Amino acid sequence: MTPTPTPLVVAQYTPSSVPVVTTGVSTFTGNLNMRIPVKTTVQFVDPATKGGYHILFTGIGGKYFHQAGAPAALDSSKGVSITAGTTLTFPFDAPGTYDITCSLHPAMIVQITVTP
Repeated sequence: MTPTPTPLVVAQYTPSSVPVVTTGVSTFTGNLNMRIPVKTTVQFVDPATKGGYHILFTGIGGKYFHQAGAPAALDSSKGVSITAGTTLTFPFDAPGTYDITCSLHPAMIVQITVTP
């Protein structure tokens, strides 16, 4: 009788905390050049007392650029609005490097590299 092979079990990455990017009046703070495993969710937090109004999308210097594989909500020329007191979460499901900027504050740029 031939033994049944044992299935290979691959450990799933479970971060101890969700990566966070914090917005200020006209800046991002936190890890602005992060490296995360695929299927990780990133939070963008706009604090109630120190935040502002922002329109976030993929691109650099306040200009939208299509970045295949980026979360659909961010990969749009209309972007996603975030206001003081709001937290947005985006799953990064595809490997690649994604730049996120604010259309109102061109100096706001965060780079997220998603690894397989």
